[in-house]
Amino acid sequence: LPQPIVVLDSYFETLNLDCVVINNEQGAYLATRHLIEKGHRKIGHLASSTRINNFSERESGFLRAISETPGCQASTIAVASTQSGAYHDMTAYLDENPSLPTALFADNDIIAVSCIRALKEHGYSIPEDLSIIGFDDMPLSYVTSPKLTTVHVPKEQFGQRAVMRLMEKISSRSDLSMKIAINTTLKIRNSVLDLSQDVQKDA
Repeated sequence: LPQPIVVLDSYFETLNLDCVVINNEQGAYLATRHLIEKGHRKIGHLASSTRINNFSERESGFLRAISETPGCQASTIAVASTQSGAYHDMTAYLDENPSLPTALFADNDIIAVSCIRALKEHGYSIPEDLSIIGFDDMPLSYVTSPKLTTVHVPKEQFGQRAVMRLMEKISSRSDLSMKIAINTTLKIRNSVLDLSQDVQKDA
């Protein structure tokens, strides 16, 4: 198209397009490091069975944090990305009485909250039996019980940065394209149990 374009929340390696994206790898790294700092060494990834760039980048951040910590073990539980799908997949997984990690990082809040529901129905308490962190800081993350620790995406700044870049494109008519990554922060709430003192005693 002849008009200036800025793409939100997607990045295309082969196209000369301006993109404003979430720094997914950084956010997942922050979340996983938080679990590690709280003493967790067996950490599972609640991974969406529908793979998109955002989820692949979050997986990279998760694995990087794990790889930097000696003695840390990672596992993967694949679930659907929808609320009902994630709940049913987690229910089926728990029906097999698997050996669970002490903490889980979920690809997004929808997956986290849906899996918490399945865990509670199987008699698990959050975070006493299992800690969990989500991603996106959706409204449901602070109305669930317990309130969900999650990766916060600054959505207003995300949109503002895209509009600013679009205005720059309109005024300059430059062919230069940019990939602008917006960093995330961690919203610490009540879904992670601190095991760090136990780890120090074991050490």
